Amino acid sequence: GTGLYISAVLKNYIFLEEKEDEQLTNYLESRTNEQLFEELKQLDPKSAQALHVNNRIRLIRALTIAKSQDVTKSDIVNKQDETRLYDAHIISLTMDRDLLYERINERVLLMDKLGLQKELEGIVVKYENPFELRGMFGIGYKEWRPYFEDGVKKEVILKEIQKRSRNYAKRQFTWFRNQFDATWFDVTEENFYENVKASVSSWLEEKED
Repeated sequence: GTGLYISAVLKNYIFLEEKEDEQLTNYLESRTNEQLFEELKQLDPKSAQALHVNNRIRLIRALTIAKSQDVTKSDIVNKQDETRLYDAHIISLTMDRDLLYERINERVLLMDKLGLQKELEGIVVKYENPFELRGMFGIGYKEWRPYFEDGVKKEVILKEIQKRSRNYAKRQFTWFRNQFDATWFDVTEENFYENVKASVSSWLEEKED
């Protein structure tokens, strides 16, 4: 996600030149999660160890690399240079965790109020096997599958979206704290904007000296 994009810009990441292989793509898409996982264990056991059997997108990605490149995904990870290419002053935002979770819950309800269910209904009608589409694997979409296929109540679906959104936010906090030497600011504190501006100004002045 966003954190990886930032890392790719700031650090000396390795990017492989890739060519579309329709035959390989069709083959991998035809395999079950279990079959993909077993195949990855043979070709790149280290990557398989780091992935869940149901993480289909990542499994296919790792197998695509293993089958189409001279290196595996784990080889690439091992060779990554974490040294920054650019100097940067990273600003990270935080707030009280309970308040954050409350806002996340409210946001999900707002999404529903603004037409999330109607959007899903349109997708389900338009496409065959809609929940197999890549775009439907995101939080806020994949949770609706039991609603359309098993008749699970809408209230249950919304609560599941809220829970997964909170969990995602928690993982993001952990990832950013471990990956970046950032300056953190609580967005609920008084003079929040002024404090951020002062931090940036101070950093720029140090660079000019």
